[in-house]
Amino acid sequence: MTSFETASIVYQQISDHYANAVSSINASVDALYNALVIVTQLDDPDVKIELLDIFEATWNAMKSGPTRPLISSAARLNTYIVTRTVYTSVNSFLDDVSYQVSSDWAALSADAGTPIDAIYVKD
Repeated sequence: MTSFETASIVYQQISDHYANAVSSINASVDALYNALVIVTQLDDPDVKIELLDIFEATWNAMKSGPTRPLISSAARLNTYIVTRTVYTSVNSFLDDVSYQVSSDWAALSADAGTPIDAIYVKD
């Protein structure tokens, strides 16, 4: 069994970093959309034609599941809590350590198959 302190530190630090990554990725998708809008509003048709396809393709590729690569790591961290500690759920672990995760981590955890109760989400 992993010690309470180790599990708590590992979970808190990794979930925070992954939540920040999710936030950054989502902001990147928004930025790519804003760039696409600029291209669509260009007055010069030659420039618009030259740029539109690739900018639209880039945005479309990014908007369809940009955080998908993070799901397996989130699933593994949540599994670690229930298999290597005395806790039977991530929610009971969060309750015991008095820790609230970000909404980005909660969403990623839900995508990974481990929903986190709203009481343990800080934003």
